[in-house]
Amino acid sequence: MAIAVKLKARLSCGNLAVTVALRLAVFLACVAVGQTLLWDDCQKPGRRRSLDLMVALAVSPVEDKFPYNLFQTSRMPDAVTQFMKALLPIFDYLHTRVSVVGLDRSFVRITPFINNRYRILKTFERWEPTQRRGIAPQDMRSIRSMFSAEARQSAERVLILVIDQPPQDISVLTTESGLLQGDGVFVLIIGFSAASRYSDQLIRLTTGQEELITIASAYHLPTRVRPVKSVLCDVWEEVIILADDSESTRDFQGLAYHYSQDYVRFLKSVVNKAAFDHCAVGITLFSNDVRILKHSGFNQSEAIWVLSPMFDDRTAYRTPDYASLASASADVTFRATSRDQLTSLIPDDVLCQGRPIAATSK
Repeated sequence: MAIAVKLKARLSCGNLAVTVALRLAVFLACVAVGQTLLWDDCQKPGRRRSLDLMVALAVSPVEDKFPYNLFQTSRMPDAVTQFMKALLPIFDYLHTRVSVVGLDRSFVRITPFINNRYRILKTFERWEPTQRRGIAPQDMRSIRSMFSAEARQSAERVLILVIDQPPQDISVLTTESGLLQGDGVFVLIIGFSAASRYSDQLIRLTTGQEELITIASAYHLPTRVRPVKSVLCDVWEEVIILADDSESTRDFQGLAYHYSQDYVRFLKSVVNKAAFDHCAVGITLFSNDVRILKHSGFNQSEAIWVLSPMFDDRTAYRTPDYASLASASADVTFRATSRDQLTSLIPDDVLCQGRPIAATSK
């Protein structure tokens, strides 16, 4: 009797594995078909071949079917890790951007993995594993509308705002800013945990497309590189990064040295890994008090410089930490400015498209 029970259990597991494999094969076939159908627009010069794909985790209108059973909350970490890692080579081959939608309870448990690869578009109301209920129709419509907006994205300029003091940063970078003018401006806001309280104000920075990524602490900075990369998987014509370099940012909770290194590593990874193949990139470091630069015999309160593959002793850095950023930067324009001067900046100020600019003083 025991042998029969064990044999039946093994057959059941085998059938389940075959079923999952078949469904996975159908899913990959659908991805390949979609890639073929969406290929025409991606063939334009200067465009990368990409396909937007949304993965709904633990979200299924039919609770007893495949997605819910595989990704139910109690098994979420292992299931998601195994399933997604198995698909990574396929996603990379198809240049696929993956957007994740799911339950905030599940994301609390799988955040270390999700943050390294995908971006979270939306989380729904939390519920316990013992509760059995479907997703409301309006939530499903919201998922579909988010995916449609992703597929239609056609911004030509992306503005990445790395902030530490949301109220102050919002007040200096308003809709009147020259950096936000023009058609197709995508705003990506990377802020610390306090920034989530000001999400409505941050979103009102632009009438175009925007996204808020919240960083919990200094140690989480390096893990947020991949979601930034996934947002920037399209080839933009202009990429502008505004990074808060104030003393309060670099001395986060008394971790001055560690945070300084993590912050530089984060910016370095963005520049190095985002694969900006056909666009102009500019990084502007702003702070309340622009530090004095001391390099190669000059002492100036403001400097503009370009890091290129062939930089020499005349290259200036705000602090010694940023010297490591040069090794990852190719034809990237750097600028140091005060917080008050952000509103007067225009794209031509922060993007010189690889043309060397001599350091100047106020």
